[in-house]
Amino acid sequence: MSAAKDRKRILFIEDNALDVRLVVEWLREARNTEYEVTEANRLADGLALIADQSFDAILVDLGLPDATGMTVIEKVRAAAPSSAIVVLSGNDDEEAAFETVRLGIQDFLVKGHADGYHLRRSLHYAMERKRLEERIQHLAHHDPLTDLPNRALFQDRLQVASAQCLRRDATVGVFYLDLDGFKAVNDSFGHDAGDQLLKVVAGRLNECIRDGDTLARLGGDEFAIIAEVQSDDPIQHAQAIGRRILDSLAPPVPLIRGGETVHGHVGASIGAVLFPKDGVDIDECLRLADISMYAAKRAGKNRLVIHGFDR
Repeated sequence: MSAAKDRKRILFIEDNALDVRLVVEWLREARNTEYEVTEANRLADGLALIADQSFDAILVDLGLPDATGMTVIEKVRAAAPSSAIVVLSGNDDEEAAFETVRLGIQDFLVKGHADGYHLRRSLHYAMERKRLEERIQHLAHHDPLTDLPNRALFQDRLQVASAQCLRRDATVGVFYLDLDGFKAVNDSFGHDAGDQLLKVVAGRLNECIRDGDTLARLGGDEFAIIAEVQSDDPIQHAQAIGRRILDSLAPPVPLIRGGETVHGHVGASIGAVLFPKDGVDIDECLRLADISMYAAKRAGKNRLVIHGFDR
């Protein structure tokens, strides 16, 4: 029995019917991949398809009835940031080829110099390069243990959230968490158990936030959350979020050590800042949240302290 073919969805934006027919025939000759080709003869039609469907790769000509040149590339790339893009151009223009690559396109082929083998090879490697680019980008902005956003991405998200709040007259709560009892788990059960605990904590914290909020691991046993709070009573809402976090961490965490199950116990000291009501920039916001977190530790741990508010 032959192995099932890998299936890839391709969008081909091209107004020349002969070129479309030739490319479709070339892709049908593939042995290990089944290409499902969707056609569009105008850029606007292609963009409408991209908005409605997902494609593994997009083949596009730079000379279309409603757009030409780098405008085509810029609009397709903006509309389909996760798709590999290969230009199939009628012009053998080295400068244009260099410019498309500079704009993030995976490959540039010239009509009349390409055949089925080179087209299929180009698509294969373009999709693989795109996958690797996205993987590298993901690793640069996410914690490798929990797969949560890291400090750099958290700060970017906070920048976006603060700008949106100013436009909408909304309030964001920034919660800075340091786990209580994590060192004891590490010392008693070992680093593998500590890593297991961090993954479980990440999952529990993720259950405490809503779509649109951000949970990040800043490093070690420190986490942070960006959550929009109700503007009519932000303090009460922030306290409710803090209680959900503390309640989620209260149950013991089952950990595997040497084939046996042990239980780790952690809580959290939480410092919170309401932004932009506290009238500070992002760096100052994080500093004040950190100060409030240490105030929670000094007050007995496993509690929330909101900057500027005596609980």
